Amino acid sequence: MIVPRPGLPEEIRLLREEADRFRTLYYYRHMACPKCGNLYLETTYMGNVLNYEDMNSYKDTNTAKCHSCGWQGIVHDLKGAV
Repeated sequence: MIVPRPGLPEEIRLLREEADRFRTLYYYRHMACPKCGNLYLETTYMGNVLNYEDMNSYKDTNTAKCHSCGWQGIVHDLKGAV
């Protein structure tokens, strides 16, 4: 959740809120192993840049490994848990 800062222009505040919603949805759609559906994964946490002008091009390239079946790949390859 983004805490509003005093004096932050309205346009920037709205853009940050939109980016926050996008990231939340992105991670719900990329949180389970594509092979077995397990949620217990090991991932790296390197920052990926989110282009505010083209959010749909975002691709989380952190590595992911399933603790259940041993699948390995990137976070973007994970499937939604719901």
